[in-house]
Amino acid sequence: MDGLKDGLYEKVISQKLDQKLKEALDRKEVWATVSDKVDPQEAVGYLSDYIRKLVHLCLKDLADQNGDSLLQQELSLTNGLVHYLAEKSPELATGNQVDREDFLLLELQHRLNQVQEVHRPRPATSLSRSFLFTNSQKDVSMVSELRREIASSDRIDFLVSFIKFSGLTLILPYLRTFTAAGGHLRILTTTYMGATDPKAIEILSQLPNTEVRISYNVKETRLHAKAYLFQRNSGYSTAYVGSSNLSHAAIADGLEWNMKVTQQDMPEIMAKMNATFETYWHSKDFQPYTEEDLPQLKEAIHQQRYQGTEKGKEITYSFTIRPYPYQQVILDALEVERRERHRYHNLIVAATGTGKNGHFGF
Repeated sequence: MDGLKDGLYEKVISQKLDQKLKEALDRKEVWATVSDKVDPQEAVGYLSDYIRKLVHLCLKDLADQNGDSLLQQELSLTNGLVHYLAEKSPELATGNQVDREDFLLLELQHRLNQVQEVHRPRPATSLSRSFLFTNSQKDVSMVSELRREIASSDRIDFLVSFIKFSGLTLILPYLRTFTAAGGHLRILTTTYMGATDPKAIEILSQLPNTEVRISYNVKETRLHAKAYLFQRNSGYSTAYVGSSNLSHAAIADGLEWNMKVTQQDMPEIMAKMNATFETYWHSKDFQPYTEEDLPQLKEAIHQQRYQGTEKGKEITYSFTIRPYPYQQVILDALEVERRERHRYHNLIVAATGTGKNGHFGF
């Protein structure tokens, strides 16, 4: 059948396509087709994508014509569709017409509690359409784009297997400015393969409004993900997911592929990425890093780098055991009873599953 090859599809059957399928079946050119009804909620995605493609083709045809007032024709078509949709949905009845030629809002700043105008450099790639970075010479530079993303974000989350000092230096000034201005930075990383530079972690942990959590048990955690999430209060959040850890080669000149995902065109994907990050963040596999943990970090990285090369040394795994807040309250009360009141026979009553044996050691 012309234009369609054998294989799997998720294609809306229009009248034109339906007629072609019937004719092909009659001619025995096609011996079988499989179609299915779709749940009304699931149909929303398929049909809205179908309409979007048709509208895109029509607007593109208008834009490709010669003549004046092409933008006005595009706006007229858009408003005609809005008017028709408003007849079907009361929520669209008023206020959804597009009247301005400069219809694309690029930035907004409130004056409330703001002493001076804040300049936010825009990323070179779109905030509403996804983009693939390949680090080719003709491509947009990922490291320069990360810098712009940092400078225009409200909150940032990094999820990377390892962090090299060489990579951190490329974006460190921008992270300093971001966190100093009140931006919140969270970082999840590991000691996998001993690739992380302790110096990089030490510097990051000293930034204001910054939290770092590390997985030391890399055999069980096995974190290989590389993702950079840039949250914006405007709803135009973006994320980079792909092959690049935070190293010079990965984000500057290596042959790495990374997909920029936007909240506007892939809201479900962004929501899943955010939810997964939160799951990791609150997992016991990732331990909060503080200055006191630097010796532990160095030892864990050393073991990963040289495991199997030093004879007579056993590979050990170190963990920082920290009580949950509700457990800390009990431990503090116990300390008062024992040290201040010299009462050593104490009874703790707690629900099943709250870690009486594992954390209190009874």
